[in-house]
Amino acid sequence: MRTISPINVGLVGCGAVAELYYARAFAVLAQSNVISVGALIDPDPERRAVLARFFPTAQPYPRLEDLPPETVTVAVIASPPRFHAAQAVQLFNDRCHVLCEKPLATTVVEAEAMLQAARTAQRTLAVGLFRRFFPALRAIGEFCTSRLFGRLQSFDVREGGPFNWPAATPSFFDRKQAGGGVLLDAGVHVLDLLLWWLGEPTHVAYADDAQGGLEATCRIELGYPAESIRGTVLLSRDWKTSNQWLLEFERATVLWRVGEANRLEIRPRGSADWLVSSLETESIRGRVPADSYPQAFTRQVRDFIESIRIGRPPRVPGEEGLRSLRLIESCYRRRTPLALESP
Repeated sequence: MRTISPINVGLVGCGAVAELYYARAFAVLAQSNVISVGALIDPDPERRAVLARFFPTAQPYPRLEDLPPETVTVAVIASPPRFHAAQAVQLFNDRCHVLCEKPLATTVVEAEAMLQAARTAQRTLAVGLFRRFFPALRAIGEFCTSRLFGRLQSFDVREGGPFNWPAATPSFFDRKQAGGGVLLDAGVHVLDLLLWWLGEPTHVAYADDAQGGLEATCRIELGYPAESIRGTVLLSRDWKTSNQWLLEFERATVLWRVGEANRLEIRPRGSADWLVSSLETESIRGRVPADSYPQAFTRQVRDFIESIRIGRPPRVPGEEGLRSLRLIESCYRRRTPLALESP
């Protein structure tokens, strides 16, 4: 039986997302010999030391420029968004494949430069929109396309609350560093899913509370006249929200609670009762629980590694990150003041 060697991975950026998510995913994949972690890159020695506890054999580097060429085959960029474009271009020049955390970049121009660099180097660029690996959200996408419950009529999305992410730097709140506020951060996931399920909206209305700074709360109205679908998105780092998606189909209401990777609530039209469903999947062992939140995150990394190994596109290529950035920039161009009242 042929032994498959693990692919050597470098982690660029050792902040909160690296510690809370990528460290776990890498550990799972390293244990099954899918990857080995060869390099940890971050300017902060304390952050490198935190990740080194998970991967003691990985070589630490303060700068990406210090990484010797061909040290790693693939790299995961988990640094603040303002660094994504320059780091990705450098990695492609060094013949690395890249999985870049969301948002792909802070501007459409930067994202296009990343994609061009990937094409020139003939390397793969994937983007970390890991919600696409949630079984519950794949199911909703299937409801939209199959019309199992009839046509989707409307949706109401509410996400967020007082900011509590354990950020390693203050870049989240610096306009020059972050490029945008809650829309460019959490909104990337939301708009990516809507684009995935429904395509491009033909009507966009946007309001936020930026007042010359970064928006903490925003509201988006989206319309799809060809299907007569209307929807509202409310995102906040300030106000407490219900943290749920409510989708009204012709024959049922579907509710998804943010973060529940394998659970949905469904109420048939006219019924007072909700069907609360934990998703399961078929396997060689029979039916087993569908992927959880951390399992879905790990599956994203596994999908990227497998795409490199066998030469197929990743499930979420860089072009998909560009789509959501274009819609975000469209929202910012339409910015109007948001009424400062609790939702």
